[in-house]
Amino acid sequence: MAVTGAGGFLGGHVCRALLERGCRVRAVTHAGGDDAPADEVVARVEEHSAEVRDRDSVEAALRGIDTVVHTAAAVRVDRDREGEAYAVNLGGTRNVVAACIAGGVRKLVHVSSIHAFGPLRDTSLNAYSPLASSTRVPYGATKALAHAAVLEAARDGLLDASLVCPSGLLGPGDRRPTPVGGMLLGIAGGRLPCLVKGGYWWCDVRDVAAAIARAVECGEAGAVYFTTGRYASVRELADLCSHALDRDVRRPVLPRALAVAALPFIKAYAALGRRPPLYSRNALDLLHDCPTAVDDVSARRQLAYAPRPLTNTIADALAWFRTRGMLA
Repeated sequence: MAVTGAGGFLGGHVCRALLERGCRVRAVTHAGGDDAPADEVVARVEEHSAEVRDRDSVEAALRGIDTVVHTAAAVRVDRDREGEAYAVNLGGTRNVVAACIAGGVRKLVHVSSIHAFGPLRDTSLNAYSPLASSTRVPYGATKALAHAAVLEAARDGLLDASLVCPSGLLGPGDRRPTPVGGMLLGIAGGRLPCLVKGGYWWCDVRDVAAAIARAVECGEAGAVYFTTGRYASVRELADLCSHALDRDVRRPVLPRALAVAALPFIKAYAALGRRPPLYSRNALDLLHDCPTAVDDVSARRQLAYAPRPLTNTIADALAWFRTRGMLA
């Protein structure tokens, strides 16, 4: 089987989960990129590079494969000046779907996202909730379109495809780190002068990878599975970091309205230091606009999804960052 985005945070864990189940894995990584699989994975997989934006490249990468897990994505919370989010998340997914159909692939597991749905504020999210149609977040807008494309192929009987929708991924192995991992490092390292009121649904990348591996075997065609863990405020994340590190890394919590008003100053200060801003309007929206409940019953029953305590996830993530010298 093949895993696209195998050099990424989730993709690497999916490779591990599949290897643990005795699968032979072709790890498909970005051609010309620096996202090679982790050292402990490289020796156990067949490596293949591809450009998901190119249909011929995708077909070559998936040739002779009967099962595909599609994790490759471009995470763009703010502006997508070069259109990478649309090219990778939508165009790349369309290329993967087309290559699967043309190559007679038996099964596709597409990694969608909670961000593909909207509006989310004060909703109870389930598989029949509307997809995002007016979000300003490029990642959410493109994942919604990709989600719809995969569902259409499944419902038209062209492809046996299941969709797994994670939320904010946390855990060990976040090498780059991802935006969520970077936020956790900022909190744990005491680099943030304040916290912002709000929260999100957080899940352990290892639990999500295990559910995806099971979806390969027992995911139903056209089914949407939510693997979203549990909700926690940013303040609670700081509490958990403080507990894991045995030192207080909590900061004052800034009301949302004040955080929005401070955005021009945040951007100006970041520009002076030639650093990315601490937060953006879209990032604030993500922490403010999230569902009150998520229906993960199907994932629990059919994929044996069993999220571990967030306390353990935070502790393991911070311990991993420490061993890599990313956190003092």
